[in-house]
Amino acid sequence: MTNCPNCGAPIDISRSSCEYCGTPYPDKPETAKLYADNQLVMEVQIESNKCSNELIKQLSDRDRLLRKAYESMTAWQPTEEQKRKIIEDSVNSVKAAMDHYDQELKTIRKKRQEALTLLFAALFGVAIPMVLTAIVNFIF
Repeated sequence: MTNCPNCGAPIDISRSSCEYCGTPYPDKPETAKLYADNQLVMEVQIESNKCSNELIKQLSDRDRLLRKAYESMTAWQPTEEQKRKIIEDSVNSVKAAMDHYDQELKTIRKKRQEALTLLFAALFGVAIPMVLTAIVNFIF
C-alpha cells in the first residue's frame, strides 16, 4: 500500500497512522493486502464512474439531437405551393415508373412474338415439305 486508503496521501512507513487524516495503518500483512485491494477497487470504481458519466453525456447529446430533429420534422408545415410540388414530384415519379414498365412490357411482347414467329417458321418449314413428300408418296 503506497497511499492512505482514506485521503490518498502518501504513506510514511515510520508512522502508524496517516499524518493528514489520522487513519491508522494496518499492522498485519493480511490487513495491508485488504487495504491495497480496497484501494484498487476504489480506483476501478472511479474510472468506471468516469466512463459511465461520459457515456451518459454522449447519450444525452444524442437524445437531444434526436429530439431536435423530430421536433423540426413535426413542426414543418408545408405551404400550398410546397404541397403541390411534392404531389407533382410523386405523380411524375409514378408516371416515369409506369413508362418504364410499359417499355419493358413492349420489349417482352416483341421478343415473345419473334420467338413464336421463329417457332412457327421452323415447324412449318419442316412440316410442309414432310407433308408434301407424304402426299407425293401416297399418290405415286
